[in-house]
Amino acid sequence: MNRSITGRLAVVAATATAAATVLAGTVLAGPALADSVAGHVYEATNAAAGNAVQVFDRGTDGSLTPGALVPTGGLGAGVSLASQGGITRDGDRLLVVNAGDNTVTSFRITGSGLERRDVEPSGGVRPVSVTVHDNLVYVLNAGSDSITGLRLDGGGHLAPIAGSSRALSGTATGAAQVQFSADGDALVVTEKATQHLDTYRVGRGGLATGPTVTVAAGNTPYGFDIDRRGHVVVSEAATGSVSSYQLGARSLSVVTAALADGQAAPCWLVLSKDGRFAYTTNAASGTISSYTVAADGSLTLLAAVAATPGAGPTDVARSGDGRFLFARVRNGSVAAYAISANGSLTSLGVASGATSIGSSGLAAS
Repeated sequence: MNRSITGRLAVVAATATAAATVLAGTVLAGPALADSVAGHVYEATNAAAGNAVQVFDRGTDGSLTPGALVPTGGLGAGVSLASQGGITRDGDRLLVVNAGDNTVTSFRITGSGLERRDVEPSGGVRPVSVTVHDNLVYVLNAGSDSITGLRLDGGGHLAPIAGSSRALSGTATGAAQVQFSADGDALVVTEKATQHLDTYRVGRGGLATGPTVTVAAGNTPYGFDIDRRGHVVVSEAATGSVSSYQLGARSLSVVTAALADGQAAPCWLVLSKDGRFAYTTNAASGTISSYTVAADGSLTLLAAVAATPGAGPTDVARSGDGRFLFARVRNGSVAAYAISANGSLTSLGVASGATSIGSSGLAAS
């Protein structure tokens, strides 16, 4: 199925009141972007009647202003995806899962806004997370307990890779996230229900082999991030902890096991750009915790309560320049923070846009 869209479908408005107008599948242009807009935050609405990306304009000071609302061309689940990575950005490419109709959408990020390029089947049931490295995309399909690969060409068009689907460790795994290693040679998947971490090696032609299954150090492994040294840092919702692992040739080995943050339900996690700090959102405590990450991947709790974004913080993302952290709260509002050199966070306020239904993905440029 190919629903490729080659025309420009959206531009990001310059102010909070300059809303885009949706008509016959096209988002009409608003005013040109202001010079003060230094980047963007992207959040999926996950609406069952039609998924869309709420764009927030990021100022040079890190503060956010609601911008355009851009349809993905697919359907949301209408309930939380209970995952991390529902949206992912790589350079000027943005990928979004549509769990309601088992598709994935490709956008180009342009100087005047998002441009939808393609909508294709995810290769399974209920896609909840997507990752990209160069021209290779892998989608995690939680409903079918599998991953599937697609090619992403220079025009932003997606094509399935024949024979690329791979099973997870079992069935009813509660799959939460898939992510490439920094070099693109491996994929890691977290399984909440089985307490497993799956590792796949990615070979010629983009085909993955595996999984090699590692039992998680803490209970309910959820969101994670991978640094350039191959350290995998994972949040663990049930034990209120974070663990780190070394990604080896074929498997994971524990570095720091289940280091508690004293908070409840840490589910989403991101590393600072330099890999020195890890931040996890604690959904049941309304807080963000911070950890230091040593050169060998070992963890130390930096601040049990590094920030208090409000009730129900879920998805978390870091700006491309590494200066700011963003967390989804409540009905999809996004809290912004400045990251200091010592890893501490300074609040920059909360911006609200279109209602987002449960955790459904957050990405930033």
